[in-house]
Amino acid sequence: MTASPDELLLKVMMDPAAIADPHSIYKELRETAPIFKTAMGDTWVISGFENSRALLRDPRCGSPMDDEASMSRIAVDGSERRSRTGDARPMLFMNPPDHTRVRGLVSRAFTPRRVEQLRGEVVAMTDGLLDQLDGEGDFVEAVAFPLPANVISALVGVPEEDRDWLRPLIADLVPTVEPTATAEVMEKADAAGEQSGEYLQKLIATRRADPKDDMLSALIQASDGEDRLSEAEV
Repeated sequence: MTASPDELLLKVMMDPAAIADPHSIYKELRETAPIFKTAMGDTWVISGFENSRALLRDPRCGSPMDDEASMSRIAVDGSERRSRTGDARPMLFMNPPDHTRVRGLVSRAFTPRRVEQLRGEVVAMTDGLLDQLDGEGDFVEAVAFPLPANVISALVGVPEEDRDWLRPLIADLVPTVEPTATAEVMEKADAAGEQSGEYLQKLIATRRADPKDDMLSALIQASDGEDRLSEAEV
């Protein structure tokens, strides 16, 4: 019996073997159900490249987030859950004109020069993590996760002595983008979001009083005429 599109979708999200090698399932979805509405809430799945590209480029499509900056999510068991994202929407989930405005201000701080300045530090970070791996071990745990977490912290301006404390909170936040995240995972993420948010508020206040040559200071100072990012947007 041929599996339904919903069964294929659940398999590619939850079956360890399918997660390790999902390509045959993706192929079957593209051939049998390139566009379908799932049984897991009011959710549509598009699996083909051309259709996906057309959708992403269509100005009629945008973020489903509401004015309270909350994200409703349907779990694989059909239950609804909400995850607060603070007093301002994350930029990735904004629609024009808010996205256009915030992206314009952020681009004044996130420059190629600022990224290039990190090259030497990123090389040193990578070498250090690979040395600790010592030829064997879990590459994701030892390198693939801590490296980008540390690079982003360095880019933003998180002091080096705070990064080991902040990194586990980032790890607790990452699974919230997965549709299979459990209530326990979401609760842990909410706590991590509150802790990291309080930390960043204090860091913003520090940088506002004593600016450094980092992205956080640049975000605080970024302006377009009289328009600036609010503290929540920063």
